[in-house]
Amino acid sequence: MDEPRNAPTTWCTNDEYPGLLDFWRVYDAHYGEVTRQMQPLFAENPELAKASQDLPIVRARTHDLVREGVEGNWAPYEEHLRNTAQQYARVGLTFETWNLLTQVLGDVIAPRIVDAYIHDPTRLKAALRGMRRFLDVARVQLAKSFILEKETAREESAARKAAMLEAAIDAFVMVDHTGRIVEFNPAAVETFGYSREEAIGGELVDLLIAARRREAHLAIFRGLVDGTDSSKLGHRFEMMLRRSDGSEIPTELVITRISRDGPAMFTAFIRDVTMERRTREALAGSEQRLRNLAARLQEAIEEERTRIAREIHDELGQQLTALKLDLAWILRRYETGDRSAVDERLTAMANLVDATAETVRRLATGLRPGILDDLGVVPALEWQAREFETRTGICVDLTLPDDDDLDVPAEHATAFFRILQELLTNVTRHAKAKTVRICLEQDEGDLVLEVQDDGRGISAAETASGASLGLVGMRERVGLLRGRIDFEGTPGAGTKVTTRVPLRAVASAR
Repeated sequence: MDEPRNAPTTWCTNDEYPGLLDFWRVYDAHYGEVTRQMQPLFAENPELAKASQDLPIVRARTHDLVREGVEGNWAPYEEHLRNTAQQYARVGLTFETWNLLTQVLGDVIAPRIVDAYIHDPTRLKAALRGMRRFLDVARVQLAKSFILEKETAREESAARKAAMLEAAIDAFVMVDHTGRIVEFNPAAVETFGYSREEAIGGELVDLLIAARRREAHLAIFRGLVDGTDSSKLGHRFEMMLRRSDGSEIPTELVITRISRDGPAMFTAFIRDVTMERRTREALAGSEQRLRNLAARLQEAIEEERTRIAREIHDELGQQLTALKLDLAWILRRYETGDRSAVDERLTAMANLVDATAETVRRLATGLRPGILDDLGVVPALEWQAREFETRTGICVDLTLPDDDDLDVPAEHATAFFRILQELLTNVTRHAKAKTVRICLEQDEGDLVLEVQDDGRGISAAETASGASLGLVGMRERVGLLRGRIDFEGTPGAGTKVTTRVPLRAVASAR
């Protein structure tokens, strides 16, 4: 990526800048679409139209300002955003309408960012963060405008401030230079559990900061007040904050300093990111399980290759060598005219050829049974169940529908065959069962496979753990077909596994 001529140091850190730049490139490419989507808002909101009429020259140049930003010169657009926010505040634009404008931009640009960077997850995440950074800046600019308007025109600004605070989705907290809370909006009440009356006038560190973190927070706040440390200003960062019940929650916040003819005041937009953090942790766990699964699959492939190579060498190799020796023996006997011995040896060779063909058939069946492709899922499952019963001695109770009544796509047939194969393998290795009940049926457009044994019973911890790559693999197979698989274990009474996959969605897709 080309280095910018003039990085926007007031908007983001150097690490955040590439993502912001990627967002602006997409914004530049789709600026016309954003403008068209905003027209209904201008038509429906007189205050927005009025404010826009006072900025005709600047608005006409907005696209040019975006282009300059993409090329690295951000100062003109920053000035335009500041002027626009101030003008909107003067005519009484509600914060809700401002949010609608930024929401339209996000709704149009976010899918375009996904389309542009879908093949580069790191760049995609950075560009989406860049968009959020821009929206934060736009929101902070309007917040500053409301507050400054209050100082110059108290009554009008108070109404705008109230509208902003009521409409804000995120918690909004304002403190003075001593650290006392002077504003606490409804979203803050909901987030932290204090009433507005309890919060206003209270010390920020006493209400929102856990005791063990207060010294560190006071050091940061003193740096903000005296101007010796502005690293936290204008940038999104994470912090653990305390609720009224004493519990702590992870938050993301953006702090802004406001000073005009007096001591500084500080505003913070705060968002509870508990669910986002859980989602990230779940995603990280899922990614780790998939990596483990991929590694195990590679190991399984190598193990299967080793097994096949060994069987080919040990069985087919020996049988073909025996045939070669027999042919040499026959040639020698023909020279002596011993026909009776030759006939006996030919008979033995024919038997050996039959055994070789059986070995080839067994190897091919182990890789993928031909019955699955030739006859379909029902005969294939029946063959697999009977093979399992013969090999292990475990009794199988099998219930299958009439094959003529089922129209099962090939990928579904393969998935159900492999899932049953994995389940029966687990029964052999872990269940210590005496009987297995297998039932395949079609239920309201879904294909349902139920496998139940009378073994030890799988535990809830085993089903929830990502360590069992067999379970992860089955879940992945079913998930690709938009289905679900449920594991239910009863200690000492066995395990029931139900696999349900929709067929109607597949039929309509085809």
